[in-house]
Amino acid sequence: MKRWLSLLIILIAITLQAQQTDVKPNRAAPVILPNVSPEMRSPGYWISRHPTPDRLVMDAQAIERFNSRIRRERGTVTAIWEHSTAISGRTIRTQINNLHNYVKGMRLHDAEGNRVTPEYWQELFRLENPAAIPSSIRVRFALASAFAHQRLAPSLANLNITPLDTDFDELQNSGYDIGSPIVLYHNSRDGNWAFGATSTTSGWFRLQDLSIVSREDWRNFQRSTDRVVCLSAKSDIWLDEAATRFLGSVRMGMSFPYQGETDSYYIVKMPVRTSDGASGLQNAYIAKSDARRGFLPYTVRNVYTQAFKMLNHSYGWGDMRGDWDCSSMLIHIYSCFGIRLPRNGLSQAVAGKLKHEFRGTEADSTKYATLLSKATGGVSMLQMKGHIMLYLGEVNGIPYAFHNTSGFRSPAPDNMNYVHSINRTVVSDLELGRGSIKTSLIERILRISDISE
Repeated sequence: MKRWLSLLIILIAITLQAQQTDVKPNRAAPVILPNVSPEMRSPGYWISRHPTPDRLVMDAQAIERFNSRIRRERGTVTAIWEHSTAISGRTIRTQINNLHNYVKGMRLHDAEGNRVTPEYWQELFRLENPAAIPSSIRVRFALASAFAHQRLAPSLANLNITPLDTDFDELQNSGYDIGSPIVLYHNSRDGNWAFGATSTTSGWFRLQDLSIVSREDWRNFQRSTDRVVCLSAKSDIWLDEAATRFLGSVRMGMSFPYQGETDSYYIVKMPVRTSDGASGLQNAYIAKSDARRGFLPYTVRNVYTQAFKMLNHSYGWGDMRGDWDCSSMLIHIYSCFGIRLPRNGLSQAVAGKLKHEFRGTEADSTKYATLLSKATGGVSMLQMKGHIMLYLGEVNGIPYAFHNTSGFRSPAPDNMNYVHSINRTVVSDLELGRGSIKTSLIERILRISDISE
């Protein structure tokens, strides 16, 4: 019996070893990545190398045409302010069921590293309660009154594809700052969650993070043309001019209806939700050092300046912890100019003006030559499967990019790979990852697209 048990233990150990990926324990990446000089981490370096940093890439009318084309042709960003007061219950029921089946099929693991059980999914489906959805839904209109995590299921559980890989919570779909407009369709059985949508994504929100307002107030909040635009990586919001009553912080590119100003602060309209659940809009204060009245002109100088405010800021998968991932970083940079990009990198690349699409068979030298001839610093996006970057420019014929990333791999002995954790916004060349199982950035690149007409 003991011999059989020993053999069983050996077989289990061999099986577990076979299931492991060919990686060594994580290594921290260097603060400054290979082939990056310290001065490359300043916006001025790239501004000085650009031939036309102050030329308008698009004026306000061109930006509106760009935004309208994305809404009209791609559907990856919607004109949410035009949302009707009712929607088909069957449509929402299908969305909820599809999301449920999608995450259930991912074979996820819980906080202890165990496979999520069928009973867990059954209880979650009971909580979602799609059978209670009527044939026609009366839409409710909300604004985020706190940072609102959008989840693929009504749960805050951190579920992972790889056991204990908690930096990648697969239920996290996206995150939305205070003031983000949201439409709500259906409440969970316990009344703590609502299924709804923003202009780019759908999912579950905690009701405690939302202020439900009238459709008129909701639309006026969005359609106000006199707006204060937040330009710092994160800007604090105060409920009093003395800056003692903290409401929360918002990320770069968020904008709010202008209500007035003092010597040091802009007064803006802001959604709030009190502890007893009452919702509404009231005046709040944003420091003038964090914001400006009106969107920035879309110039390369301004793109570089805004982008480098995010240098070294934390990576957050799906906006976990109120941070950014690669595609949401681009959303927030370009929101400063009034540009509305889709949520994920592929959709962003497709929405932009295609400059080149790689076949996947080109030599790296050919890809580099194409980049140098077709990409424009501060305007071009470089897209690959699962990642997107902002093109900065070239130095001595070497292209560089600005991106928010979790890390990269490098070759290790015995056909293994080191995993180097970055988890922040960095400047890098496109050789990062060369020789690893994931390959280098230049080997993975699929598209060059411009954020322009």
